Amino acid sequence: MSGDDKLVTVRTCSTKPEADVIRSLLEAYGIPVYVRGADMPGVGGVTEVNHGFQLMVPASAESLARTLVEGSQSP
Repeated sequence: MSGDDKLVTVRTCSTKPEADVIRSLLEAYGIPVYVRGADMPGVGGVTEVNHGFQLMVPASAESLARTLVEGSQSP
């Protein structure tokens, strides 16, 4: 990721396990992922303030990341 590459949110998850699965998927394709909210305390994997876990990727990888995230959704 270059210093000029902004981070964009491609998905917000309500639980940490869900965020972890999607993060693993994106990382398997070589996309660096920052999970905002992962360091917030919570009960049972749910954030205290219920803002969820934002999965953020470099803007240059946004299109591929969104395709992968959308493809991982169950019907």
